[in-house]
Amino acid sequence: MRIYLPRVFGALEPLRELHPFTDIIEMPATAPGLVPYGNPEVRNALRALLDAGEEADRWAEVVGECNREAMAQGLPLLGGGLVKAPFDTIGDTLRGTRGVMMDMYRQPDKLLEALERIVPLEISRGVSA
Repeated sequence: MRIYLPRVFGALEPLRELHPFTDIIEMPATAPGLVPYGNPEVRNALRALLDAGEEADRWAEVVGECNREAMAQGLPLLGGGLVKAPFDTIGDTLRGTRGVMMDMYRQPDKLLEALERIVPLEISRGVSA
């Protein structure tokens, strides 16, 4: 929420100002951790997320209807079980093609470690779908 979303959605850039929830470890640390939520730009970014959530609900209704019709005809679900290869997750989503290619040569061990960490996430995503 603080790194990836601001990177790919300009309207969510202010979310970079949010503190990690792990910084809020006791009640006295709650108020300082929530200060960024008072920032008007952060509030607008959160409203944009809420608006996107409402649109996603409308999209899910349409996709749900398509899936019900597909299931009734014995066809697979739209996007059911979709997963990405870990290399594609890093290259397409996190680092870009150039970044992941540079990683292959400059820090291959770190890249391999990252790929291994992504495998269980992708398996879980596919199984839960």
